[in-house]
Amino acid sequence: MDMNKEKIIMWGALAGIIGAIAFSTLWSLAIITDGHWIFGVETLSELGGHRPGRCFFNTGLIVMGLLSIPFGAVLYRRFEHTNLGRISTATFVLAAISLIGIGVFPINTGTPHTFFSWAFFSTVIISLTIMLRPIWMFKRLGRPIVIVTLGTVMVGYITIILVATKNMELALSEALVVISLLIWTISMGISLLHEMLTR
Repeated sequence: MDMNKEKIIMWGALAGIIGAIAFSTLWSLAIITDGHWIFGVETLSELGGHRPGRCFFNTGLIVMGLLSIPFGAVLYRRFEHTNLGRISTATFVLAAISLIGIGVFPINTGTPHTFFSWAFFSTVIISLTIMLRPIWMFKRLGRPIVIVTLGTVMVGYITIILVATKNMELALSEALVVISLLIWTISMGISLLHEMLTR
């Protein structure tokens, strides 16, 4: 067993888990500090504009984005044996960089924020869609993470369709996708740690 490689996997997996927990905590603090933000009515980005909790929210985005880079690097190490694995994990890192951009350029900056927001949501959904097969083939991660990944991808596409057909508000769609991604990140981090410890 390569101890250095195992440590890299462990810290990368933990980075993903910590990033998701940190964002969830800071998002909650931003909501509490704001006091007027309404789930499903206002977009998450509204919290990062000229609002009382903007420091919490924007910091959460940046922290999660930064920690998602080493998390993505570990995913790359796990799935680099296939083209789909390499493409999907590289796309995931691009999504992480875009997430940092959303925090650096909050909603009141206009065009830069819009660019990074669209870049993040499109690349992260594409990434997980492509990653489905590598995850399925890497049986040591376990079937539960396949189900969680498939569920996250389905939430992404179903909400896109509902928004496009005007059957769901964009704000609710965005919130549901983000919550699904947080669950997926923690689940994948735990799966990576479990796979490493039970070899």
